[in-house]
Amino acid sequence: MQQIVDRVDKQTGEILIDVHSSSFSPSLDALRNWYRAARELDKSQNYLNRIAEVARAFKQGQPLSNRAITAIQADLRAHHQQQVTVEQIEQLSDKDLLQLHRVVTNYFKTAPPNPPTVSERQFVQSEIAQIVVQIDRLSQKQMEQVSLIESMQQNPFRILGGKYSTAVAQLQQTKESRNRLLAEKEVKEKQLTKWNQQEEAYQAWEESSKTIEMLSIAQAINLPQIQERIADISKLPQLNQQQHHPSQRLSC
Repeated sequence: MQQIVDRVDKQTGEILIDVHSSSFSPSLDALRNWYRAARELDKSQNYLNRIAEVARAFKQGQPLSNRAITAIQADLRAHHQQQVTVEQIEQLSDKDLLQLHRVVTNYFKTAPPNPPTVSERQFVQSEIAQIVVQIDRLSQKQMEQVSLIESMQQNPFRILGGKYSTAVAQLQQTKESRNRLLAEKEVKEKQLTKWNQQEEAYQAWEESSKTIEMLSIAQAINLPQIQERIADISKLPQLNQQQHHPSQRLSC
């Protein structure tokens, strides 16, 4: 099975080098090609709208930014890679195609868990910041209460009134409230640490050459013409008996 993956990736990689080294000349044709490539790469509608905005500005005489040029080159390379990968996949036998589909599907099923969103982490960071403010206030209050109790202890008749007992009780309450906040802060900080580790693990997996390779193949397999072929050959009795998992569209 690895030979199937390597065969697709190797030939794709050779062509990608040529694309990467080619010079880029800003033009309306290049922007049209960018839009078409992005659409076939299944980019979001917002992304496509942004390309249209860049194209309108370019038509009005505004030069392309370095960021736009980088995006154009990246999308065109990815699109070219997809086309070459599709050509290689179409040359596979029915059996090899179903095996490749299963390998890629299983690969993404074993991916590390997605880390929480940036907004979720920012929310927890905000909660921690609020807790720190409360802890600081309680720490100041505790110092004032300790100072008050120490001054009361200088009075030999403190036990005759209830103010001393009340002050001691209030100090104890402040300590308990502060300790609860410290414990809550520790829990949230551990949660952030876990999320950060989770993000690092996912990012390392996402940026690995193996994942990039599998994602390229998955995007090609998800194209309608490949999905139709997989659906058709999955119905063949002999091949269907060899498959433990039914054909399904990848979600990568």
